[in-house]
Amino acid sequence: MMRRGKTFLAAILLLGAAGSPAFAADAPAVRPGIVLMDFTGLAADQASLEKEVPGAVVFSQAVSQGGHPASAAASLLTAQYVQTHGLAAAGDAVSTAAVTLAEVLGRAGYSAAAFSADPALDARSGLTRGFSPARFETDASGLVFRKTWEGAVDWLSAQKAPFFLYIHGIRPEPEAFEAFRALRKASPAGTILALTAGIGPGGGPELGEKTVHVPLLVWRPALKPRRVSAVVRLVDLAAALVEWTGAEVPASFQGASLAALAAGGAAAPRYGFSASGARSGKPTLFAIRSEAMHMLYDQANGEARLYDFKADPGMKRDLSESRPEAALDLTQRLMRHIRETRSSSRRGEGLSPELLRQMREKGYW
Repeated sequence: MMRRGKTFLAAILLLGAAGSPAFAADAPAVRPGIVLMDFTGLAADQASLEKEVPGAVVFSQAVSQGGHPASAAASLLTAQYVQTHGLAAAGDAVSTAAVTLAEVLGRAGYSAAAFSADPALDARSGLTRGFSPARFETDASGLVFRKTWEGAVDWLSAQKAPFFLYIHGIRPEPEAFEAFRALRKASPAGTILALTAGIGPGGGPELGEKTVHVPLLVWRPALKPRRVSAVVRLVDLAAALVEWTGAEVPASFQGASLAALAAGGAAAPRYGFSASGARSGKPTLFAIRSEAMHMLYDQANGEARLYDFKADPGMKRDLSESRPEAALDLTQRLMRHIRETRSSSRRGEGLSPELLRQMREKGYW
């Protein structure tokens, strides 16, 4: 075990003075529909789906932000970390300061609907904001899941204006793939589709590799199929979806847009951050993941454990003592992340969109 490092970064260097505000790109002539599928339990390796439905941009090192289905879904829909949006476990609700992806797109003229079949996602959690209809079934059975995605297909088939559909469920791979095929078939040409899992097949709040390493595949007509090996976060997805519609990304979003990476661009190294556990609605266990290492930090006792997930996928051998430099580096990055994301979700107000983008790209959020 390793005690939390005492050396922390003292301050964040803001790059230059904020200049004139940057504006969102002009909206596309035909605004695309968006279908976001979040199927808990899918493994990160989705080779079978890639083969069946080619043409995807595959983010092979995507990291979820929550260890609970509701907290992970909240991060996906608000583009905020668990300690910011406040939905750490069942019974919590997202902060009223958080802006959901549905609300952002609704202001841009989109109709938005949500369909969920999972008792972990309570309609009182605040995740329904911006969605109409918002059908949250508190049953995860196969029959209810089928009725849920069939209802989503019916809604999708009736849409004429730009739309945003979010569908969530907790089902094994064959059933999730069946739902994906039906939703894809019902989507009009030009629709952006994204498939992910807020929680991998590992499940549970321990934030292990099989829990937070999740699939993320995006289909968009303008994008060439490719594999992106850089670490990305699910909080990064919403900003890209908004960017592709031509709308402006709100300051409350903490993710860095995936749009450039999806188009083949390079990016500075990113780190995946996750959180779970609840104490008065606040997470107590944190994780940080690089391209090679995975570190867990238990805030209750100040201890951290470091793993080489490629050589040790089961995360059995703690390397915090044998790899002290790597452990200290990740500890410092994680402490800075926790400190910065625990402040108000509105702290970005007053900064130019360009400065916010630079801060996100450099990993401050």
